[in-house]
Amino acid sequence: MSLCEIQRRLKVPKSQKAAGFGGYRYRTCEDIWKKLKPLLHEYKYTMTVSDSILPVSDRVYIVATGILFDENGKEIARSVGAAREQKSKNKMDEAQITGATSSYARKYMLGGMFLLDDEIDPDAQFNNGLENTKDEAIVERFKEAKSGTDLVTIWEGLTGREKRLYEDDKDNAKDRLGL
Repeated sequence: MSLCEIQRRLKVPKSQKAAGFGGYRYRTCEDIWKKLKPLLHEYKYTMTVSDSILPVSDRVYIVATGILFDENGKEIARSVGAAREQKSKNKMDEAQITGATSSYARKYMLGGMFLLDDEIDPDAQFNNGLENTKDEAIVERFKEAKSGTDLVTIWEGLTGREKRLYEDDKDNAKDRLGL
């Protein structure tokens, strides 16, 4: 029994549909947990998830860390996901903004650990490199790393698509990141 087997078996379709923003399909953190919990039970694995706050300049990032343990309590895997809080959002108070950002960071953490980036992502429509909003967030994360944040933690928090994008276009990405 292994993480590899859970990664192979875990299928979480993007069954939610955005009302606005082009009607794209997505999955929620709750969608992932609903499919993941039975597999964790079957393999006798447990998982802890925690959030931390990372202030950067005038912005706040929520960093979600997930740790997977086997039935003997041995750590099997660790994954990190991060999301930036919006400064404001219509019809949401500050606590709701933080909660929504936490869910987003946890979704990225779970996607990274369990390799859930196997479907076309609406954010994946880019022109030759790091040019869309999500990719600008990657650039910001790496720039922050140059000023003290651990590069390894940021790299681990990237989805497989984001890592491939960087790997596929290293020269262009390095120029943009100032590396």
